Amino acid sequence: MATDSVFTTTLATDSTFINTLSQDTTFINNLQANEVDGDTTNEIQFLSTSNDTLYLSDGNSVYLGAISSDNDQDSTNELNTAFAVVNDSLAITDAGGTRLVALSEIQVDTTSLSARIDSVLAQDDDRDSTNEIQFLSTSNDTLYLSDGNSVYLGAISSDNDQDSTNELNTVFEILNDSLFITDAGGTLGVPLDSIVNEPWYTVGTTEGHTTNTGDMFYMGNIGVGTVAPDTKLHVEGKAKITSMDAGSTSDEVVVVDTDGVLKKVAQTHKIQTLTSTGSVDADTDVLLVTPGANMTVTIPAIGTGTGQFPEGYELKIKRTSAAGNTITLSPTSSTIDGQATRTLNIGYQSMTLVATSSGWFIID
Repeated sequence: MATDSVFTTTLATDSTFINTLSQDTTFINNLQANEVDGDTTNEIQFLSTSNDTLYLSDGNSVYLGAISSDNDQDSTNELNTAFAVVNDSLAITDAGGTRLVALSEIQVDTTSLSARIDSVLAQDDDRDSTNEIQFLSTSNDTLYLSDGNSVYLGAISSDNDQDSTNELNTVFEILNDSLFITDAGGTLGVPLDSIVNEPWYTVGTTEGHTTNTGDMFYMGNIGVGTVAPDTKLHVEGKAKITSMDAGSTSDEVVVVDTDGVLKKVAQTHKIQTLTSTGSVDADTDVLLVTPGANMTVTIPAIGTGTGQFPEGYELKIKRTSAAGNTITLSPTSSTIDGQATRTLNIGYQSMTLVATSSGWFIID
C-alpha cells in the first residue's frame, strides 16, 4: 500500500472515504494494533479534551494551562497592567508586583523632541509654504512666530466699537452702604439706598420718575459738554446755579483765571494812590487822592471790555488832605449823577460810586 501511488492519491482526495475511515473505529483500532513499520513511537493518536487538558489515545495528556502567551519567553518585558500616582512617585503594577518610580527621576528628552519637530516643519508635504506649523513665543507685549513674524499685543483692543466712553465698568465693590464702580476714568460711589427700581431716572427732577434723593460721588473727573475733562468738574459752556446761601464779609470770593478755572480769593480791596492827574485802574476798589495841585482823575468806562468796570461795581474815592487843590472826577463815556464831572473840594471828603447801565451814581 505504501508504494501504490494511485491508492495514496485516492485516499488523500476522497473525502467520503476519509470521513468513513475516521468513523470506523474498529478499522482504526486494527490499524493501530498492527505495527507495520516496526516503530511504536509514531502511531496514529486520537485527541480529546477535558477542562484544560488535551488527551491522546495512547494514555498521555498535555496540560493546556502551562501554555504561556509570553511569545518571547521573557517575563520581564510584559505590558504593565496598571499605572497610578502615589505621593511623588509613579506606581507601576503588573504580574510581578508593584514598583514605584520617583517622578523627579522621569526625564523628557526635549532636545530630541525638538529635533523631530524641526524635521517635520522642514518637510512641506503639501508644497504650500504659507500654511506651515508655527511655534509661538512671547516677550513683553509681543507674540513671536517661528517663521520670523510677530504681533504686537498692545495693539489688540477689546474696545470693539472704538468708543472708549461707553466701556463696561471693570470692578464692582460694595463698601459700607455704597456700591463702588471703578473703570479707567476713576471710581464712582453710589449709595445703595439711592438705587431705584426703574429703567432710568434723572437726578434732581421728577418728570414722572422717582427722584434720586441719596448722595452720589465720583472719584474721577466729570465732563459736561466734553469727553476729556481735565478737572474734577469740567463744564464746556455756561453753568447755572439757581439757589445760593447768603454770604458774609468774612467769606472768600470766587474768581476765574484765564483758563476758565474757578478759584477763591479773600475779600481784600485793591487800593490805588494818586497825587497828580491820572486814571483809575480797572480793578481798583479804593482810590486815595492827595492833590499836590489841581488834578483830574479819569474813571474808566462802564462795560464788559478790557479795562472797563462792570455794572454793579462800586468804586470808593477818598481825599486824604485838607481843602485846597481841586480834584475833578471825569468818567469816560458816562456821567456821575447825570453830570459830566464832579469835584472833591472839601478836606478829607469821600464818595462811593456804583456803575449802572445809565452811568455812575453816588450812593455814599
